[in-house]
Amino acid sequence: MSKYSTKRISNISLSLIVFLVCFVIAEVVLRLIGFQTGVLSPSWLNFKIVDTLKVYNSFHANEKGVFIADKDYFKSQYSINDDGFRGNAFKKDSTKQNILFLGDSYTWGSQAEPISKCFVELVEKEGYNVYNTGIPGADPPQYYAIAQEYIPRLHPDIVCMMLYAGNDFISQDRKVEPYKNLYHITNAGWLSPYINNEYVASPEKVYHYYLKKYSISKESPLWERLIAKSVIGTLILSIPERLKEKKAWQKSTSIAVNYVKLIKQVCDDNYISFHLFLIPLHTEISEKIYTEYASIFKPFTVNIPENICKKDFLPWPNGHLTNEGHQKYAKCILKAIKEKK
Repeated sequence: MSKYSTKRISNISLSLIVFLVCFVIAEVVLRLIGFQTGVLSPSWLNFKIVDTLKVYNSFHANEKGVFIADKDYFKSQYSINDDGFRGNAFKKDSTKQNILFLGDSYTWGSQAEPISKCFVELVEKEGYNVYNTGIPGADPPQYYAIAQEYIPRLHPDIVCMMLYAGNDFISQDRKVEPYKNLYHITNAGWLSPYINNEYVASPEKVYHYYLKKYSISKESPLWERLIAKSVIGTLILSIPERLKEKKAWQKSTSIAVNYVKLIKQVCDDNYISFHLFLIPLHTEISEKIYTEYASIFKPFTVNIPENICKKDFLPWPNGHLTNEGHQKYAKCILKAIKEKK
């Protein structure tokens, strides 16, 4: 064997060893942060295969269908008012400007450390009376239901709609109906009970639907079962499903835009100032987002902090705002309110 051939074999062997080491390290890291083998579900679904399904009552739909927090469940963590939202009781303060916030986990204050550093409470500290209706997982139909219920009741001076580009661009509309949960909250993840646009009341049935849809079963081809033995192989197998979901998401901005119009109309009918704020996906931060979202929501003014950057969001797959991100949104909100005033 020539020296050239020996050197070539040596280089190939070294490359293979490096590849295997990198593969093992990546595999270990992915498993440590929660990825499972044989589970093809998207990261935002946070679906897990469990031995015994447990259902939690941390959030549930009330008699009007609004998804709210359970006061008893959170009594040792947060102050939940009688309406089922985090914060003080909803009472109008005639000595201050009153602001109603519509939103999801970002508005609730998820990942702010401490939670009092979230943008809603930072705005409150500037002398405003706030009504925080942010609920994790909430969507535009919920925002509209809250607007219809609380704007005539509280008659705030200002409404701030905090739209998240990640999951507020829903691909299917839904009706907000009494006691129909937005999610079944389980140890297998937050499972949407809307299957093929039909509500499924049983968490067990929903779990088995996702289990069948997203897991590699014994009936799957042998090559799929072998590849799915690793997390990396599982992620590769999930690519076709992710592409399909991305295509559906790209077409779904119209529903969110329509709800913005409906909520703006409720505000107009009650002579209340309306502001739209957009929280982008942490993976899409660029100079283009300002013009892109201005185009999508035209003629509405879309407020995004001018200096927002990827460091203002926690790393994937979390994506919530850091304390710096909350501060930037608080400043953006205060600026928009003062300019409109």
